[in-house]
Amino acid sequence: MREVHTAPDIDAVDAALRQLSPGAEHLLRARFGIGAAAPRRRDVIPRRRLRQLEASAFRTLRLNALGSQTS
Repeated sequence: MREVHTAPDIDAVDAALRQLSPGAEHLLRARFGIGAAAPRRRDVIPRRRLRQLEASAFRTLRLNALGSQTS
């Protein structure tokens, strides 16, 4: 059976990102072009630090999602 991928619900993505710190929210919005025409370049922050910040933001999103599923 073939999987069908649908576009994420914009409101759900915005709500999830608003749960992050302002800096983490801005980082992910800029990195993935959320609310912008296209993703931005990552050359302002060193790549290693950028990966650390992204990992932390994704970890927070996962924990928040898990917490909301158990409620």
